Amino acid sequence: MYLIDTNVLIEARDRYYSFEMVPGFWSWMEEQHESGELFTVINVRDELVGRKDDLETWIRDLPKTFFLQPDNETFLNMARLSEWSEHHPNFTSFAIQEFLDSADYVLAAHACAHGFTVISQEVSAPNSKARIKLPDACIELGVECLQTFDWLRRCKPRF
Repeated sequence: MYLIDTNVLIEARDRYYSFEMVPGFWSWMEEQHESGELFTVINVRDELVGRKDDLETWIRDLPKTFFLQPDNETFLNMARLSEWSEHHPNFTSFAIQEFLDSADYVLAAHACAHGFTVISQEVSAPNSKARIKLPDACIELGVECLQTFDWLRRCKPRF
């Protein structure tokens, strides 16, 4: 099962799989959800609503079950990530606050709590002072994190 990050959706729409040229990509993701394989967290939805574009329209049309709410297990993992980020020698207070306010924080915690693999366009940068990267939070929690094309190679969709 997979949890998808905001940047995967934006990048797909903007670069590789526009709604006009590759509608099959978006339909395939809907089918993946219907089969119980693809979800995201409500925080990702919140990051996309208000953009007034075709991606927001697609997001709004998805079933509510696509967007998972944090639960007690997720909150426990969020506490683990908070402690990790605050005690990490490289992260600035700005980077920590930005991370704790992000969907990435919830994505990694929820993935750990429920055995998901995270899909993100971010690349690990454990020594970054400016930003805490989702793959590094996933590594901290022992969560697999794949980039979009690695995920697609694994799933082998046909559009």
